[in-house]
Amino acid sequence: MKKKYCIIFLLISEFFLAELKGQSLEQTFEMAQMELRTEEYELAISLFQRVLFFSDGPYRDKCFLALAECYSRVKESGKALRYYDLAYDNAGSDSFANEILFRKASLKLLEGSFMSALSDLFLVAPLGSSDSMRLNVYLGTVYFGLKNFERARSYFLQSIAPADSNSRERIDALFHRNERYQRLNPKAAKIMSIIVPGSGQFYSGHIKEGLNSLLLTGALAWLTVNTMTRLSYVDAMVSVFPWFYRYYAGGLSNAEELANERIREHESEIYQALLEVIERANQ
Repeated sequence: MKKKYCIIFLLISEFFLAELKGQSLEQTFEMAQMELRTEEYELAISLFQRVLFFSDGPYRDKCFLALAECYSRVKESGKALRYYDLAYDNAGSDSFANEILFRKASLKLLEGSFMSALSDLFLVAPLGSSDSMRLNVYLGTVYFGLKNFERARSYFLQSIAPADSNSRERIDALFHRNERYQRLNPKAAKIMSIIVPGSGQFYSGHIKEGLNSLLLTGALAWLTVNTMTRLSYVDAMVSVFPWFYRYYAGGLSNAEELANERIREHESEIYQALLEVIERANQ
């Protein structure tokens, strides 16, 4: 039985080797790159792996990086990070190693793994002003995500030329605006809604949701009291009060979540504006 499997394996190997002779590694690699550009990621993965299997030369580091990109695009971050690590270990130059670290950090930033991305960025050795500017933007992004806004501001300012006072002033103004947004307190919104239903939503700027909570819980509270006076306490507790409590309690958590959502929206707006300023300043 073992001999049979050995024969089959040899036949398959000969088939692939014969096919490879008809199509060079360079052609296969170019085809894989074309599939990557056209977003045919599964086919590109298959072709890059084939090149990787038969090559131990200059294609290895490029295939590792390309496979990492493919797996990143198909949302298989575990495999993508593994190939980024292989690409980094086989990097033939410092510039290529830096590029791998930047791409690896980008993937982690998209997933919100800020501390892990920071560990990769600390390995970057800038080779010029372009690398330094890019590193400062990445580090600013990490600390912005970690809500360490003072350090984020410092790194974003370092990505702007000292002579560009207008851009630097705009960076400062955006962080000043962000400070105001950070004063919004989700816990305070919840406490306000405990006292007056809907007030927590008003506090975070969600007027429609606040009116809905105020009117609905108010109507159910009135109906509960009315049922008590017209019928009995037991009837009110059984038929109406559960509905009142459900919407009242839901309004509390809703007020807190909406306040958190508003903070996230403001942070996203500020971050996008920061990137626009930096991009224009470095054009």
